[in-house]
Amino acid sequence: MKLRNTISAIAIAATSLSIFGCGEKTTSEKGPEYGLVAKFTEAELINHLVDNVVLPKHQTFLSAFEQQTIALNDYCAAVTANSQVADKQQVLQQAFTQSFLSWQHIEMLQLEPLATDFFALRDKINSWPSTAACGVDQEVAFYHAGEVNGQAYQLSQRLNERKGLFAQEYLLFKSTTEHSCRVESGALVGWNDLAEQTQLERQCNYLQAVHTELEANLTTWQNAWQQGDSAYVNQLKNGDAKAAINALGQALFYLDYQLKDVKLGCPLSVGPSSCPTTANEDLIEARYAKLSKAAIGNNLATFYQLFTGATDSLAADNEDALGFDDFLDAVGDKETSDTIIKAITDAQATLASINSDFATAITTQNEDYNRYLTLHTQIKVATDQLKTHFITSLAVDLPETSAGDND
Repeated sequence: MKLRNTISAIAIAATSLSIFGCGEKTTSEKGPEYGLVAKFTEAELINHLVDNVVLPKHQTFLSAFEQQTIALNDYCAAVTANSQVADKQQVLQQAFTQSFLSWQHIEMLQLEPLATDFFALRDKINSWPSTAACGVDQEVAFYHAGEVNGQAYQLSQRLNERKGLFAQEYLLFKSTTEHSCRVESGALVGWNDLAEQTQLERQCNYLQAVHTELEANLTTWQNAWQQGDSAYVNQLKNGDAKAAINALGQALFYLDYQLKDVKLGCPLSVGPSSCPTTANEDLIEARYAKLSKAAIGNNLATFYQLFTGATDSLAADNEDALGFDDFLDAVGDKETSDTIIKAITDAQATLASINSDFATAITTQNEDYNRYLTLHTQIKVATDQLKTHFITSLAVDLPETSAGDND
């Protein structure tokens, strides 16, 4: 446990609650009976995590997205002029990579408003795992035509899986300008017969429209965090402390329902029953840009920071790095804290030892394939603790995304 000598000890009481999942009732009552104390307040814990872990990730992403905006405009200008297209595309690909991987830190921090209404705003920005490559190709054609089935085209009304970060990745990194649909129909008829210059111009027009909508959704996200008396940052820092801790604690469960189950479990065929029974590289995140491994790395890094209070400049064992590990120590459950931290650091070490991108590992069944399986197992050690001892000791609600999941 990290010690703080300048703050007087106060008791941290955790209220009991009921958790419902799959028709079963689990009551969490640990915490008060330990009678232990912590040399930090709940407000200090919340403020540290919000100010030094969450908000810096927001700013890093927004800065990267600004650079992507510049690179996109330069690329589309080059396409129009039919000059330096390959060079400008490479710069844009690099800018997208930076913003996408920065977003992966935000993925691990899906608080309001991203998580509101079953992640409605998050899905408008990043729809994965719901994606449609052929659908993106169709949208490019529909956008150029200006209509769909006789109705005026409105990007805001189109499916999330055809726009957002996935559409950008697909159009920027796929190996050809030809469409990927099995059947050529509607506005897409004749697409593969168009000159490459024309294809690139139409794709650029759609990319810019998608980017503009992304900017609007990101503004909505940031306004909810920062604007007015009801700003979410104020709710977290100045509102009910138990509610804030519950929200931050629930964010940790991205490790379970997305990283373990969907990013790793489904492609490896070791996920929930809804996943395929054989390994499938088509289910890998960011498979066109081959960014899956790096995305997993950023998810793990942010989980570690949110759990331990570590920052880019503050080690986890620093007395000022307040995190859920300190909270668990304070209620007498250091064992759960140690188990989760070891599982995450083990997973990070395994990921660092992997040389193949995820798709190559699956298709070749090489040694890295076994390392990805090991990675899944190590992460499951941490998520098993989250779904049992963590929620019990700290009286954190089990999110609906993980309720009833015994995997």
